[in-house]
Amino acid sequence: MARKIFAFICLLAILGLAALTVYRYREARLKESGRKEKKERGALSVNMVMPERRTMRDERRFSGTALAWSDYDISPKVAGRLIRLNCDIGDTVKRGQLIAKIDDTEYVQQVRQAAANLDYAQAKQKEAEGLAATKRNEFERQKRLRERNATSESVYEQAESDMVSAEAALEMCKAEVKRCQALLDNAKLKLSDTEILADWNGDGEIRHIGNRYVDEGTLLSVGTPIVSIVELNRVKAYIQIIERDYPLLHEGQKAEITTDAYPDAVFEGTITHIGNTLSDKTRSAVAVITIENQDLRLRPGMFLRAKVILGIHKNALTLPLIAVIQDDDMQMVFCSRDGKAVRTPVRTGLTDGEHVEILSPEIRGPVVTVGNHLLKDGREIIMSELSRAEMAEQQKKKSGVEEKPVEAEKKP
Repeated sequence: MARKIFAFICLLAILGLAALTVYRYREARLKESGRKEKKERGALSVNMVMPERRTMRDERRFSGTALAWSDYDISPKVAGRLIRLNCDIGDTVKRGQLIAKIDDTEYVQQVRQAAANLDYAQAKQKEAEGLAATKRNEFERQKRLRERNATSESVYEQAESDMVSAEAALEMCKAEVKRCQALLDNAKLKLSDTEILADWNGDGEIRHIGNRYVDEGTLLSVGTPIVSIVELNRVKAYIQIIERDYPLLHEGQKAEITTDAYPDAVFEGTITHIGNTLSDKTRSAVAVITIENQDLRLRPGMFLRAKVILGIHKNALTLPLIAVIQDDDMQMVFCSRDGKAVRTPVRTGLTDGEHVEILSPEIRGPVVTVGNHLLKDGREIIMSELSRAEMAEQQKKKSGVEEKPVEAEKKP
């Protein structure tokens, strides 16, 4: 009996020890879970910034290729062998300068022949004028005789017929003289066309040779390009305007032009033409930007970037672009108030790629930038050490700017 009682007591002791072990283990797990939950519910360190006032620009960016203001080919009006070419690629030419010369031997001979034909026609005209005068006098004499019945009707009519024939022959000779004169003028014109001159419409006495297509000795036909002449004092660029931006642009707007060739230079351009139709394939219209180029730094073929400023908002309230979160159809930021993140819907305006204008509401306190995607409304947050240092440095700079005038006033 005593053994049974002892065994029962031992069993109770073992069960009690096991229960105590299980209790202590569960208590330890609960403490660990509590510490973890408390840690998770602790304040989250995030980066913050203060809203800043700055000038924001409403701008659109385009790209295009620089083109010469005018670019045309010089071609001969007459055929022949090119015996002299007076310019090459890159040369400067003046209005009226001799560009090229075509062999004129054949055209000189044509002028001589046309001149001889004219001389012959003029001689025939003088002969016809003398004959016509004689026939006219004879007719007048026969007319007076007929009035006195001193000659027959047939003689009178013959005199009249001879006069009419002589006058007709004279008119034919005059026409032949005009024809020969025209042929001579045409031959002289062709002879003058063997000298190919630089000529153009518009202002400016200087142009440049863009390309050279032939060499001396080439047998040219009418219309064969010899060189191209370009105007570089102005250049133009064609840009594509998408449908969304089309109503915002108009002729006369200014554009800031940059190019890789001169990365530190900004050229001023003006929109001079805008197409009236949009392509049904690209849904865009063509616009022309004109750029003054008196220093000739811009050259045809350069890649250009154009920035058109549509409007300027001064003293605009801005935040970094990363501070704004898109939540469905709403834009929002997390403001810091009393150590908690407050979800705040905002209405944005202009953006420059790094900052965005906040139209409403008027935000005055810190706004979360990095870490905002981890937040929920009401979550406890603390400002990171990096943000504290940046804000302190920013405040120091502002204070320094404000103190400078005061220090200047203290100087004697």
